Amino acid sequence: MDKSTSGESISHELGISRAAIWKHINKLKESGAEIESTTGGGYLLTAVPDWLNKQVFTHYNDNVNVHIVDDTPSTNTLTLQLADEGLTEKSIVISNTQSKGKGRLSRVWTSPAGGVWMSILIRPALTPNAVPPITLITAVAVTKALEEIFTGINVSIKWPNDIYLNGKKLCGILVEATTDIDGVRHVVIGIGVNANKTVKDMPDEIRDTATTLTDNGLITTRAHIASTIHKYVIDLVVEYENKDDISFIKDYYTNHMLWLNKAVMLKNMGLNKVEESGILKGIGNKGELIVHSNGEEKRIISGELSCVRYK
Repeated sequence: MDKSTSGESISHELGISRAAIWKHINKLKESGAEIESTTGGGYLLTAVPDWLNKQVFTHYNDNVNVHIVDDTPSTNTLTLQLADEGLTEKSIVISNTQSKGKGRLSRVWTSPAGGVWMSILIRPALTPNAVPPITLITAVAVTKALEEIFTGINVSIKWPNDIYLNGKKLCGILVEATTDIDGVRHVVIGIGVNANKTVKDMPDEIRDTATTLTDNGLITTRAHIASTIHKYVIDLVVEYENKDDISFIKDYYTNHMLWLNKAVMLKNMGLNKVEESGILKGIGNKGELIVHSNGEEKRIISGELSCVRYK
């Protein structure tokens, strides 16, 4: 809005008193809207708050179904529950906060207000064995979305499911599925982006390794981020359903890999020991990690990846 609107004009348009308008304006200010008001000059909206509501999502994509809650233990858990109750495929479930956000390897994902805590429900025509590569597909979708929104952003992918910004963790991905005798029933893609908050909002133990969009001077609404990620996720999953593997994203994924051509090691977290090490070379057509060690190519399907740092 580039010019103010008089209280009289708003009163006529909405059919309410000037006093009622004043009360509504104050409520909007309390909820985060920046509104300038002057005697005789009317009201001017100077900044829209980062609200999570369906009207804001409609601005970016009017075809997506969005289920919004203020707080939930986990958007993935809620989405699986809603899926059993008939939630529309390709829906977004998004929450302002999560009290028990879930990460890979049963880790807790800290989820204060300001982040993008979302899940996407899909019902792909896939076998259970074909579900794991969706994690890598989602990593590509998130990276493409961020590159579309923020031109020149320096994002990379830590195999298999983390997005890093300038060398620090920005986003995590957790894909969960339910199956029955006929195959895959639901796949829920959980995505957590440290967006409109700072590392000061995070626990002390992760402040040195995590980052946020805000801390890098990158600002947009959560609805913008979620809608753009959703677009890429759905497009790439549909393409995956029509192919036998993820060769169609392999080059993009490899070119964005954190520690590409560097010495890395893979740790078995259950046994708490390093099982593989070598030079990181990329991924295979099924999403397996490729490392070169002593002249041999190794393909690895699981493990916690880290960079070898020489002193």
